[in-house]
Amino acid sequence: MSVRSPSFNTHWLTVAFTAAAADTSFTHDLGRTPQAAFVIFPDTTAAVIYKGSVAWTSTTINLRSSVANVGVTVMLV
Repeated sequence: MSVRSPSFNTHWLTVAFTAAAADTSFTHDLGRTPQAAFVIFPDTTAAVIYKGSVAWTSTTINLRSSVANVGVTVMLV
């Protein structure tokens, strides 16, 4: 799921990680390089989500998860 907020310059993504500690890229249409990503809705699996080693761009972000098979919703700002 991908939703762009019309009132704020944010973008919401629902993403899934299939491997632990692996760079995972996700596309977005924020229209600029995000300054931060906030994990808003984790599923029931306990996990730490953090920035990956690949630089973010105006179309993609790169994140890692501490565990495999977890899904989260993030808000890009």
